[in-house]
Order: sequence, then structure tokens, then C-alpha cells
Amino acid sequence: WHPDKLDCNSKQNADASQMYNRIDKAWQTLSNDESRRRYDKQIKEIKVNQEYPINEDVDIDDMEDNEDGNYTYGCRCGGTYNISENDLEANINIATCTICSLTIRILYTIQDSDDDSNPV
Repeated sequence: WHPDKLDCNSKQNADASQMYNRIDKAWQTLSNDESRRRYDKQIKEIKVNQEYPINEDVDIDDMEDNEDGNYTYGCRCGGTYNISENDLEANINIATCTICSLTIRILYTIQDSDDDSNPV
């Protein structure tokens, strides 16, 4: 798919160039640990929203703050729901249980530097 390696008409070259750019973007995303983690989390949230209904809405204040930037909440099956502050800042507010297929939506408020609140 590398456009420099093709000997074809401009339409095929444009298609190959577009495919090359998509592959390059995917490689850049997946080769970086942090961007891959964000990508995986977004894909998981999309899948969860499509496949699993939200079992419960949980306020962030009801979750345990682990003092390391992560929050946990117990599931009725004995598993836990886990979410990080980074996830919440990236507007990812869906967590799945570590054992079963239940999901929760975390309700929280983003504090701006001006002390204005934005409920999510």
C-alpha cells in the first residue's frame, strides 16, 4: 500500500495513499503505550454501550478513591468496577465488572480551574 511503490493511475495512487495514511495512523496509535491504552478503552466503551445495558448509575463519591488516581466500586458478584481519573478526564465514564458482564455509568463533575462545575 505504500504509494511510492505503486505504478498505477492517479485514482489508484490516491486510494493507496489514503490507505497508507490510515495504516500509519494506526501504527502510531498502537505503538505508543498511552495512546494504545486510550484507544483500547474507547473501543471497549463503544462495545459496552452497544452490547451491554448500563446496570447502575454510580456517583463518584460512592466509589472508593484509592489515592493513586483510580476509583473502585464493588459489584454484587464479588468483582470490582475500576476507572481512573485519566479515563474520566477523557470522558470515559463506563466501567465493566472484572468478573461478570455488568456495567456501571459513573456520575461525576469536572472541576475547572475557575471553580466552575460541569456535571457529566
